[in-house]
Amino acid sequence: MPRRRPGALRAQALPVKPWPHFPGVSAGTNHAIRLAEQRLGYWPGVALRFYRRYRSLVYGSGARWLELASKDMCPCGFCEPDPIEEYRDLLDRVLVQLPPKAHGEFARLLDPIDATFVRRTMFEPNVSRHEDWWWRRVRPHPMLAGD
Repeated sequence: MPRRRPGALRAQALPVKPWPHFPGVSAGTNHAIRLAEQRLGYWPGVALRFYRRYRSLVYGSGARWLELASKDMCPCGFCEPDPIEEYRDLLDRVLVQLPPKAHGEFARLLDPIDATFVRRTMFEPNVSRHEDWWWRRVRPHPMLAGD
């Protein structure tokens, strides 16, 4: 039986799915985020998924933002708002685990989104000072929203 060439063997190998990566940051930062996810016990790519969701909610259209605000104000008790604060929580847990250079790059990626989130929300005085800043924000009522 003739020997198969290494190239032919590699061609038959299963394709490797590329690791999801954050746009606008270096490969080293993407690798550090992947390691932080593993250290924290998260599944691969969860930080990217939560980053995309957080970004889409914050930069979302006015109608989507107002829909989220109206769910916050719904008196029925069954409407669940999108957990934008929980997305930011996970991103912060990953951010804290990163080495200094990767931390800076990832923080620069989050800064404009956070600034928009602060601009589109109001301060909530009834939340403990010990909570992270994003838990101390409240979406405006749809009638008051000018954005």
